[in-house]
Amino acid sequence: MNIILYISVSLFVQLLAAISGNFYLKKEKQPKKWNKYFVRFLWLTFFVEFLGLYAAVGYYSDYNYLSCIKDTPFADNSWLFNLFLIFNFAFLAAYFSSFIENEILQKVITWLIILYVLISSGYLIYTDVFFKYFSRVSVFLGSVLLIISILLFYYQILKSEKLLKLKGYLPFYLSIGCGIFYLCTTPLFLYTNFLSIEDVVFLQFYQYVLFIANIFMYLFYALSFVVCSRKAK
Repeated sequence: MNIILYISVSLFVQLLAAISGNFYLKKEKQPKKWNKYFVRFLWLTFFVEFLGLYAAVGYYSDYNYLSCIKDTPFADNSWLFNLFLIFNFAFLAAYFSSFIENEILQKVITWLIILYVLISSGYLIYTDVFFKYFSRVSVFLGSVLLIISILLFYYQILKSEKLLKLKGYLPFYLSIGCGIFYLCTTPLFLYTNFLSIEDVVFLQFYQYVLFIANIFMYLFYALSFVVCSRKAK
């Protein structure tokens, strides 16, 4: 896959989702606090992804640019995304739990988030993963945490009147895009950790799946914002 095409399209759909989020907030008379946070999260995601391009710029220019990172741990952008991965899953779990009215369930998710952050951070600190690879511990535990949060969120919907108003309920739409993305990509990501660089066919397959899943999730986010903004209007 053409790396420039992959990066360009991925950044474009992320930017589109963030802009659509701003459009939704303007249309909504009194947007929920956590929906505001989610839009800011999308902008942060775009910024982090864009910032992470520094590693590709250095590598593909043979370090004619950014020569200061050559032969340093920062030549790879794993450190940046390992930090962001922890924040990513913690935020998403907190976002969906914020719409759960049951205080006990909210506390359960809060403690799971704290436990997740501690374990994932400890793994980065006490292993050599931080500067070398994406942490599979952060991804696996984060995905489990996120799925639990979404399932409890659905349980809350089933027990409330929200079930009758799902057409304009933004968190429900976002949970679909988010859930499908991680259900599709997490198993493949974990499997890649057991492969060598010679396993070209599977690695290319994973790259295509990740590319398509990225497009699907962010376009689904953008569409969700547009649909819900029309309902709000």
